[in-house]
Amino acid sequence: MIAVMQQSAHSAVATMSANVDRVNGGVTLANQAGAAIQQINEGAVRVVQVVGEISSALAEQSAASNNIAGQVEKVALSTEENAASANQTAAEAENLKHLASSLQQATARFKI
Repeated sequence: MIAVMQQSAHSAVATMSANVDRVNGGVTLANQAGAAIQQINEGAVRVVQVVGEISSALAEQSAASNNIAGQVEKVALSTEENAASANQTAAEAENLKHLASSLQQATARFKI
């Protein structure tokens, strides 16, 4: 009977020892999973930072593009104004040419 009890105690100790090993393995796996989750979390934080930086850069580019578009519109307006002034100057020059011709014809009658 003592032998049976000793055998049962050894069997219980062996079962408990195996269960302790399994628990320790589970703890190790849980720690590894926690570390992996921490790395994933750090990666997600970095992704959020990069997306924020991209968003800021896009906002800056948008503002610069709007500024450039405004400057191009000003250049186009100035070009139109210059073309109108050049046309007006050309018309005035043509008018002066006719006036000079008329004056030359009017003064050609007089002899000095």
